[in-house]
Amino acid sequence: MHFDLPPIRGLDDVPLVMVSIMAAISEGKITPQEGEVISRILAEHAKVMTTQDVERRLQKLEQGSANEDDVTIVGN
Repeated sequence: MHFDLPPIRGLDDVPLVMVSIMAAISEGKITPQEGEVISRILAEHAKVMTTQDVERRLQKLEQGSANEDDVTIVGN
């Protein structure tokens, strides 16, 4: 089996790759079973990217709240 997939740089690319997989199946370049396996791998990859994104965002939030704890508010 050989067919080209678009590059996956982020979660926004996943739908385009799925379309490419479906097109490859419909054109007979890969079997439906092969498409299913590739789709499952892609879904797992998307989960990993989502987890990394959530972790990155959480770290930013935690860093922001840590900086807020250092702030002293002085009343008039």
